[in-house]
Amino acid sequence: MTILLLVSSATGLFLPPESDFERHALAELDIFDANDSSATRLVILGDSLMQNATRQTPTFSDRLTTAGLDVAIVNLAASGRRFSSYRNILDDVLATRPDVIVIQPDLLRGGGPEHEFSIQRRLRTLFPGGMDYSAPYCRSRPRYLPSLISDIPRRVAPSNDAFDDALAFFTEAESLGVEIFLLSVPRSTSAEVPTSAHTEAFRQRVQEALGDRSNLTIGPSLTVGDSEFYCDFAHLNPAGQQLFLDQLIPKFGAYLETLNTK
Repeated sequence: MTILLLVSSATGLFLPPESDFERHALAELDIFDANDSSATRLVILGDSLMQNATRQTPTFSDRLTTAGLDVAIVNLAASGRRFSSYRNILDDVLATRPDVIVIQPDLLRGGGPEHEFSIQRRLRTLFPGGMDYSAPYCRSRPRYLPSLISDIPRRVAPSNDAFDDALAFFTEAESLGVEIFLLSVPRSTSAEVPTSAHTEAFRQRVQEALGDRSNLTIGPSLTVGDSEFYCDFAHLNPAGQQLFLDQLIPKFGAYLETLNTK
């Protein structure tokens, strides 16, 4: 049984410098060269929602181990990332010949650096010291935070450039025999913050635009529940993360089994 989980240096909600992110990401990809086992090789791309959902303890990797799946994982999910953030390392990702690349559909939203830094500034105002994802709940939940979190998926329109880039990347991945698995991280279903509907609507938009590909699998639509399972109505707390993985692991394990029949 070989499961390797590499994590990037990005933590919390604040973006590290782009050059630092790329340097650490490339260093993490080197683990595949050192791993000569028969393990299924996974790369995970996502923003802070994916980072938070897959790295709390027990992690996605831990749960796959428990399920008896032989997987080597390089987890590049990091706060504030979009598909454009990964553009400079995508060739390097494909060069490692992973079996599966797990991509969070939210990466394909619009919003360039100016939008991202605008959100970062607003979050720094709310959480000067960053957010503590290790705690069962965030230490500070201002009454206006729900409206901020709800606004993010509503205001950021899908980017045609991001879809075009993704389509080109998926085509190249297909030519190399690399599978793509799109995985959404659910948001709160609280009536106070109806972000779950926005997430699902965007997931369907991605499926309509990019779903007709032989190497692309649209992951299951998973629901965690109300705000008690979230730090801030968007990022899962440890209890929410475990509910998410409880639903995901059996479905993802079945997906990996189907790859052996392709």
